[in-house]
Amino acid sequence: MKTITLFLVFTLLAACTSVDQEHKPDDPFSVGKAFYLDRQYEEAVGPLLIAARDGNGEASYLLGEMHELALGVKHSEALATIHYLAGAQLGHGDAQYKIASRYEAGTYVPRDKTEALKWYLLASDNATSNPKFRGVSAMHISLFLQTNVANCPACIDQLREAEARAAAWKASRVSAQKG
Repeated sequence: MKTITLFLVFTLLAACTSVDQEHKPDDPFSVGKAFYLDRQYEEAVGPLLIAARDGNGEASYLLGEMHELALGVKHSEALATIHYLAGAQLGHGDAQYKIASRYEAGTYVPRDKTEALKWYLLASDNATSNPKFRGVSAMHISLFLQTNVANCPACIDQLREAEARAAAWKASRVSAQKG
């Protein structure tokens, strides 16, 4: 009887302590993303919020997508925008594309072509961006140039300002990473 009890205790202990290395409980992002990929969106929210609070740009992006598409949470364009902006500021390329499109349309942020261009420039140059978003970002920049620059000399200044903002953003990221 004692042997069986010990066996059960060790089996339970092993089951409780064995951890899939890919989904460590102390890594909220891995746990949240695993739930997200398994379409268990309600379970993904908590760990992704923790990861986003801890500075994970992809977690912020996924939360934005969840709010935009009502995946496990109430649909909220306002919260989607907040999460996309946080992810963009953390350097997540797809979030940079999403916030660019929101600045272009004025969706829960002031409509601002220069700010939209800044984020499109960053997304098109971001290696972490989904290739689709990089391509679409480059297309938005090209379209802006084709439709505005020839007919709008002030638009050249707008593009230069967007480039300067993008360069300043990149420089602030580099100095933050060094410090």
